[in-house]
Amino acid sequence: MKDFCLPYTAAKERKQEYSKRMMKKKFLEACLLKRRMRRTEKYSSWR
Repeated sequence: MKDFCLPYTAAKERKQEYSKRMMKKKFLEACLLKRRMRRTEKYSSWR
């Protein structure tokens, strides 16, 4: 039973780590997008 559980938990942990990384990536992308939008707004208001 232990032998069966080990790879399963490892896979689960890997999956969690992957999802965490994806969330971080999405969050960073959103931040960059917001910053870019704000910058373009500033430029458009300038002109």
